[in-house]
Amino acid sequence: MIPEEINEKIIRHAIKAPSQLNSQPWRFEVEPGLINLLPDFSRSLPTIDPCNTNLYISLGCVLENLVLTSRQLGYEAIPEIRKLPLYTMVSIKLEEGGKPDPSGLFDQIDHRQVIRSKYAPINISEVLIDKLSAESSQEGILIIPLMQKELWTQIIPLICKGIQILNNQRSYVKEKAQWIRFSEKEAMLKGDGIRSTSLGHGLSGTRLSKLFISSQFTEKKQVKRWKSLIHHSSGLILFTAKESRNDQWIKLGSSLQRFVLSLSNAGIQYAHVPLPMEFILIQKQLAELCGVEGNVPLQLIRIGKGKPTPYSFRRNIVHNVTRNLHD
Repeated sequence: MIPEEINEKIIRHAIKAPSQLNSQPWRFEVEPGLINLLPDFSRSLPTIDPCNTNLYISLGCVLENLVLTSRQLGYEAIPEIRKLPLYTMVSIKLEEGGKPDPSGLFDQIDHRQVIRSKYAPINISEVLIDKLSAESSQEGILIIPLMQKELWTQIIPLICKGIQILNNQRSYVKEKAQWIRFSEKEAMLKGDGIRSTSLGHGLSGTRLSKLFISSQFTEKKQVKRWKSLIHHSSGLILFTAKESRNDQWIKLGSSLQRFVLSLSNAGIQYAHVPLPMEFILIQKQLAELCGVEGNVPLQLIRIGKGKPTPYSFRRNIVHNVTRNLHD
């Protein structure tokens, strides 16, 4: 039987994975020698993520952390993606004999960070990014580096179109604002959401802070902001799957997490680019622009080097775990 403290260490590192708006839409069931990773739909984002695509991608990110941590502690984690009638989950069997990943990615679980500000105007080796992309890809999942700025001029209008679609929905703006934490106390107590200080302004815990955030959630300002952010990046990276379904979203999340941990290992930061990938037209146009017709674009990130911002908190482990100690 796996000692309880080992299970807790594994899960504590696993939940340091990213999720949209740091919503942490996952839960665990612990059984002897087994950790079940399940979606928590009570923490879903029905407007921002209506198909739960990003929810399942975040489960894949958790899974990658879990595998790396298990190996670091001397256990091999053997995952099985299980499609049930109402949802898809991952059962991870733990066996003794695992060896630490030689890449050093485990150490980056604590250091990986999303930097949402402008990046320094520097070039990043395309050879390095190609290498990290190849190492992080897996069957059915492609990671496409987009390092040529000439291509960005074609992608930026599509990004702006996506931002317009999103910000024209009042429910989108309201849902996003609900996950912003305007004070350190609120962030610590809830253990989730995005700290307002990480969004690029110095206001925190004040009425003025809320007014500032609300004033930024307009179509015009968001389009202007994202045009500037893309131009102040060193590259874009597209993640695609052969098919758009729950198990593929989990696999893509695993590849995404390995890739961003590898970026962190190389001293490179990243941030997600907001695109409503559930719109088929946007998916198709993006695939055509990037030369990956036949694949489904699911995630787009920008990379570069920027100044550190406050880390996001995580909920207490007791809010994540249900224990079943019976055989």
